[in-house]
Amino acid sequence: MKLLEFRNEKGKLVSGNEVVFPLFTQGGQTGYRLIGTGFLILKKGVFVTAKHCLTDNSGNKLPWLMGLMAHGHMRRVDIVILHEEVDVAVGIFEKGDYDCKECTNHRIISLTNRTPDENEELFHFGCNQTRFDLFKKIDDEWLELQGRISLRGYKGRYEGFCPGDPTAPWPHHFTNSYFPSGSSGGPTVSACGFVCGINSRSSKGFEEVPPHGRLTRVSDLLTGQLTGNIIVSGRELVKPSFYDIVIQGGGRVEGFEK
Repeated sequence: MKLLEFRNEKGKLVSGNEVVFPLFTQGGQTGYRLIGTGFLILKKGVFVTAKHCLTDNSGNKLPWLMGLMAHGHMRRVDIVILHEEVDVAVGIFEKGDYDCKECTNHRIISLTNRTPDENEELFHFGCNQTRFDLFKKIDDEWLELQGRISLRGYKGRYEGFCPGDPTAPWPHHFTNSYFPSGSSGGPTVSACGFVCGINSRSSKGFEEVPPHGRLTRVSDLLTGQLTGNIIVSGRELVKPSFYDIVIQGGGRVEGFEK
């Protein structure tokens, strides 16, 4: 299968398995528990994922977080700060050089501020929890889903009761794609290759409501504050916005100027 392609920081198309990685914490029969998907947005190990992947039911950050940068090569997460308004978290890996050839393949994903249209085709990418192995490569270890926006609230913000899950306080879009376990936090990309959203929670549906997933738009996460401070490119940012982090790190968001 040809994997979904994304725009990197230079505007060139790169394969999906070069830009995303699974996130783990301690637990499970093997000592590691897969909790979601992340993707790099800046050099020096700055990545994005869904907030609910890195927190427990009380909103506390999970301990001992790691990213799998290549099979058998874990990298500890040093810092995590949470977005105050949406289901998004920003993390930074501990400093350290990659020590295997496969790790050097990880690219930076380009983001877009453009809002997806209701009938626009979208692609969701993430880790397949049922197929992923820490130490060896397996076919179908990545999920590539295709869908469309199925419901948009006022300006894309639907904060009320969500069918199948009444505990969704964050702004989001409904999509007609169901995001299986492990794919939360992965990127949603439009046909142009730019990332326009982040996979959030899903519901298997009930009665006449079909299975669906929820998407956090890039345009909904740019301006809200993040909890805590973070050092990017040698400068400490105090409770920055997501956009502040991107710009300080030398990145950009297509279609957005502050």
